[in-house]
Amino acid sequence: MARNPLPVLFLLALVGLVATPAAPARAQGYVVVPREMAPPEFGPIRVVSLRFHVGKVEVADGVATTTVDQVFHNNSGTMLEGTYVFPLPEGAALDGFSLWMDGKEVKGEVLDAAKARGIYLDIVRRMKDPGLLEFMGQGLFQARIFPIEPNSDKRLKLTYSEVLGREGGLYRYTHPLRPGRSGTGPLAEAALQVSIQTTQPLKTIYSPSHKVDVARDGDRGARVSWEARDVRMDRDFVLYFGSGDGAFGVNLLTHREDPADEEACFALMVTPDLHATDGTVLPKDVVFVFDTSGSMAGEKMQQARAALLHCLGRLRAEDRFAVVLFSTEARPWRDGLSNADEANLAEARRYVEKSEAAGGTNIHEALGVATTLGKAAEEGRPFMVVFMTDGLPTIGEIDPAKILSSVAAARGPSLRLFTFGVGNDLNTLLLDRLAEENRGSRSYVAEGEDIEVIVSTFFDKVVHPVLSDVKVAIDGVWTRDVYPRNTPDLFAGQQVTVFGRYRGEGHHAVRLTGLLGSEPREYVFEASFEPSTANGFIPSLWATRKVGYLVDQIRLHGENPEVVEEVIRLGKKYGIVTPYTSFLVTEDMARPMPEGAMPTTPPGVDGSFGGRGRDEGRRLGAPRAGGASDRGASGASGAPEPRSGLWGGEEREGLEAADEKVRDSEGARRAKEAERLDKDRYADRLQRAGGRTFLLVDGVWVDQACEEMAEGTETRRVVYLSDEWAEMASDPKVAECLALGERVRFVLDGKIVEVAP
Repeated sequence: MARNPLPVLFLLALVGLVATPAAPARAQGYVVVPREMAPPEFGPIRVVSLRFHVGKVEVADGVATTTVDQVFHNNSGTMLEGTYVFPLPEGAALDGFSLWMDGKEVKGEVLDAAKARGIYLDIVRRMKDPGLLEFMGQGLFQARIFPIEPNSDKRLKLTYSEVLGREGGLYRYTHPLRPGRSGTGPLAEAALQVSIQTTQPLKTIYSPSHKVDVARDGDRGARVSWEARDVRMDRDFVLYFGSGDGAFGVNLLTHREDPADEEACFALMVTPDLHATDGTVLPKDVVFVFDTSGSMAGEKMQQARAALLHCLGRLRAEDRFAVVLFSTEARPWRDGLSNADEANLAEARRYVEKSEAAGGTNIHEALGVATTLGKAAEEGRPFMVVFMTDGLPTIGEIDPAKILSSVAAARGPSLRLFTFGVGNDLNTLLLDRLAEENRGSRSYVAEGEDIEVIVSTFFDKVVHPVLSDVKVAIDGVWTRDVYPRNTPDLFAGQQVTVFGRYRGEGHHAVRLTGLLGSEPREYVFEASFEPSTANGFIPSLWATRKVGYLVDQIRLHGENPEVVEEVIRLGKKYGIVTPYTSFLVTEDMARPMPEGAMPTTPPGVDGSFGGRGRDEGRRLGAPRAGGASDRGASGASGAPEPRSGLWGGEEREGLEAADEKVRDSEGARRAKEAERLDKDRYADRLQRAGGRTFLLVDGVWVDQACEEMAEGTETRRVVYLSDEWAEMASDPKVAECLALGERVRFVLDGKIVEVAP
């Protein structure tokens, strides 16, 4: 076949596709092939699938330049011609587009298109694929690509620049990653790197969509990176960052779900400057308590040893420290706290390097030694205990309630206890309570995970304490359901995000109080509480935090019917997979349980869930009830006492692991694998679109709000791809709902809308 002398022809919409203001980009680019050319086993979109997506972004204050490098693969044995479609952010300028022909980069020319919306809707209708609606509301870039060789790759690259929007003192950058509802499955490789440079000190850096790595370059620069392999792209990448003078960066974002609702949600981000204490480094006292029982033998012991050596290397000369290794008995390196000078650190390293794994697990004695050492902590110095174990208490006092009581009786006011559980054979309830009651945090390391990386990363974050006993208050605004319930301590360069609901509008003072050493400090900031409609991620993240808190209460104190009902309500409304909502699907969609998981019913709740008429009792990862004589650490009869990670503590690292589904346990391999399988299978049945949660029921995407509508509510029937359907699609939020498929049922303006062919 002769090659086209103009292999690249593309047109660029310089205006939005619709009259309404452009919304953030909703999907990454992909290639559409004419239906008559596409083999029937693939269809017009899946025949050319995206395999690699690499993005590089350079940000200078509020201007971002993005380069997208993508590789597509022709899955068929036929030469194809396709149209490449990519959503450009509002106001973005295309700087260049090129593709590779015979191994060489070929640049194209830009032609204007005045009738972008008509052209685009024509494509949607001809392809009969609602997934193409993902681009509605965006500036649109289209490129005709020919030829696409059989069973081969096609590489494309485009560069565009944009001025970032700013709200609440924060810039927002959005990078399209989700391939639309008609996506082509997992990507072999995806990566994104954002380099930020600001003229004022860089404070807040926050991604509500992805768990990113942030490497700061001084106080005015940072590199944010994310990468994954064999990954299912289910959301776009969103990054907020802010800069300014002062010891703290405080930024507020708001969102109102329903214009008729008096309440709105907020996300308040507090970030200490790298030099928040005016150059003064607060000295700290740290006790490292590490398990060396026989079960730690082998690679686990090597990693734990390396982690402890790393932590010792991060101490400053002003700090004091102690090392307590324990198995059958506790073995403190010295009787008291030692200065972190070179001689003492060298001796402590030799002690750690000689440690071997043997014996049982005497948690009670080890913590007793640590809290005794804490009595020597000086006023104004943070006192931290870093406690790591891979087992249940088996030697000495083994009653969790008595262990907790003894720690409470001996602790001083400055104690912060950070627990690390390794493996599956844990009393996660005990570790949760130790952290919660002693103002620390807990983390769980699954079998096969690197202990050194997790413990070392944690200690790097808490090496420079800034403010303790932190409290946040807002003048003139009524708030409720604020999470975390107790604001954690602030460390230099770290960030704390607080979610909640509020009533009230206007500019109000936000008061941040705490202790700088032993001295009380107060910082006052002004924030605007004018509700926005552009931050739809906030309600879901707030609901996830609340569900996490409620699930913790159930685990720690036993079940309460009202609490369980609230978990179920929030799970259904916001699409959160919880121990009580993992199987919110009808029986005809029931699937096999993952290997190693057990069909269980939450303790105290029967399989019918109060006579709902559906067997919602069989659900993955629900808590396993203990025996009749089991008691939780609180001593409440009937409270579950988890003995393994299947129903154990969750690691929610501050609030930075944003938008992660609530987990039963991050500590157990079985639970993590079961959750992964559950989410993979759920990805095609549970979707968030237009600020709503949809469930796939009998081939129809059903808005969960339909369940709350009164019987006899008026129903509006719309024919798929009709003129009425196209008119509805002019609203970006409604277009998100319509993009779910040919059959959709949702609530709009007090009516139920049913879309069908």
